[in-house]
Amino acid sequence: MSAARLIVPLVIVLALATGCGGSGGSDEADVEDTITTYFASLASGDGRQACAQLTGNVARSLLAEAMEFLPELRAVSCSDLAEKLSDSLGGAEQETLESIEVDTVRVNGDSATATIVGGTTAAQLTKEDGGWFISGGLRLAP
Repeated sequence: MSAARLIVPLVIVLALATGCGGSGGSDEADVEDTITTYFASLASGDGRQACAQLTGNVARSLLAEAMEFLPELRAVSCSDLAEKLSDSLGGAEQETLESIEVDTVRVNGDSATATIVGGTTAAQLTKEDGGWFISGGLRLAP
């Protein structure tokens, strides 16, 4: 299977997120910002910003999965992987990632779940040092 075919499912299954520290608004708004920032950063090829939205465990898992299933990418870090995946995206895939819309956010202390329009699994997020980070999966319907 080609790298381009695996990119969107691999990345979406493993995570989501937004910048460190949040926007200073409500937790719900910060969770939504994390998710949309992650996907927009991935679409634009900003691997550093995309990976900054992930917990360390998710970033490491993403890299490990890529090493196993996409060894031809030869990714050496989360940001390197995100940049290489972004380079392989087609226009329609980039548009899909850029237009992600969060449907529902539920916050419970330092944990949150968020669903996106068309998603099949909720993303899990964790609040660390005042910012929200993607800590679990999300899938888009095919």
